[in-house]
Amino acid sequence: LHDQPSKTAPGRRSRSRAPLAYKRVSFGIDFRHPRLAIGSRSLYSHTMIKFLHTRIRVSDLEKSIDWYCKNCGFTVLKRNDKSPSGNQIVHLELPGNAHNLELTYSPDFKVEFPEDLMHTCLGVDDIVEYCQMLEDNGEDVWPGDWKTKFTSGGLKMAFITDPDGYEVEILEN
Repeated sequence: LHDQPSKTAPGRRSRSRAPLAYKRVSFGIDFRHPRLAIGSRSLYSHTMIKFLHTRIRVSDLEKSIDWYCKNCGFTVLKRNDKSPSGNQIVHLELPGNAHNLELTYSPDFKVEFPEDLMHTCLGVDDIVEYCQMLEDNGEDVWPGDWKTKFTSGGLKMAFITDPDGYEVEILEN
């Protein structure tokens, strides 16, 4: 991304406001323009932008595939054992969802990230039944008192942690 100078017609004063960190991006769209505000129809009214996948780095590809399929209901959509950059990549999908989870493994990359950096979130129809299934599978569901909280009218939100430490939030649909 880079800044480009604004162009003002001869004889007109520039109406520039306080400088922004990025006025224009490399493909020339000025995101300060009012027609590009959230909720308005403009540049993108004829184009649908789709959010396709989220990538996470994993330290053991097979272990992560097994974990996400067993505990979260994912299935393997496609696999690439050698990407242009040398990574092994597996796309996982959940039935009925367009967004995929991309697991990326590289033997030269050590998976490290700050605690609480990011998480994914799954919506389930019956969170009590789902969390019980997870515990029956040997997963640690937290908070530890989720059964009490869920039956006493508390917020129905729980978490599990994948083999690399990524959190998966669970909410009831």
